[in-house]
Amino acid sequence: MRITNKIKNLGRAILIYRDSLRDAQEFAENYLISQEERGYFAYRIMLLVHSLEKGMCHKDKRPFGVNKALTLVNLLKKSTSEQTVSFEYKLACSVLMAWLLMWDNNGWNVSDIPSQVIEWIKTCKPSELCAGITEYSYIPNTEFADVVLSRHSAREFQNNQIRKKDLDFALSCFSVAPSACNRQMCKVYLVKDKNLRILLSKTILGLSGFDMETTTLFVVTYDNAALHYSGERNQGMLNAGLAAMNFVNGLHARGIGSCFMEWSNEAKEDAMIRKALKLKSSERIAVTIGAGYYVEKSIIPCSCRRPIDSVFHVL
Repeated sequence: MRITNKIKNLGRAILIYRDSLRDAQEFAENYLISQEERGYFAYRIMLLVHSLEKGMCHKDKRPFGVNKALTLVNLLKKSTSEQTVSFEYKLACSVLMAWLLMWDNNGWNVSDIPSQVIEWIKTCKPSELCAGITEYSYIPNTEFADVVLSRHSAREFQNNQIRKKDLDFALSCFSVAPSACNRQMCKVYLVKDKNLRILLSKTILGLSGFDMETTTLFVVTYDNAALHYSGERNQGMLNAGLAAMNFVNGLHARGIGSCFMEWSNEAKEDAMIRKALKLKSSERIAVTIGAGYYVEKSIIPCSCRRPIDSVFHVL
């Protein structure tokens, strides 16, 4: 029996190494530097935009960002006509204009800025996107505690489609979740296609207790192309988790229950589903979510939580 268990454990270990090796290969093929070698600079642009914005927030104002602005301008010059209407391009133009305006407002010597940067910024057109800095005032809201502390995972839902206004609210919560250097690498997909729903229902683990006829199905992904170096290899999952949690809290605030359905499939199944969903090669599935309007009464696990003193430690 002990030998049998050892063989089973060895098999499990081999699967872990196999799938981890595949993850490493996909990461190496698709992370930020590899994408830049293929001419894809969107996430580099986002990093530079975020860096300039952080510099503009410093209390001790001083001339800054010349090299970053020059790098950003050089990247923008490589943009195709299609890319000039992209979110990243517009945001970059907006932050460059705000950055140069800060130099003017503070009386800094703009002759320290390369002429090609200034000339490029002069060609930038204002857009609906506003980058730079803004004033924020905290407004106390006790409803936040009600939303966060009252949510439980739900598996039983009304047979009603989620209203657009309610979904839009949850999506706005998704979009404002913290993101590593504001790279905004996560997406959420609403799966309506019948064949895809059937495929996912056969693939997702732990669907016991769900009525798929009344369950609205979402898939949350992250983009490895946004990740900069090996130390960031887990940032995609972290960012997806933050966005997904905001999303389900937004749903809950609108009377919509939800449950995270763990995406822990083997690499072969993962690749098959990503292909079926037509995700790009650098895009990975983080988690799937089942959701729907709460029924009047339902039976749920108590899901007792650990005491606070067991999860909080002062070092």
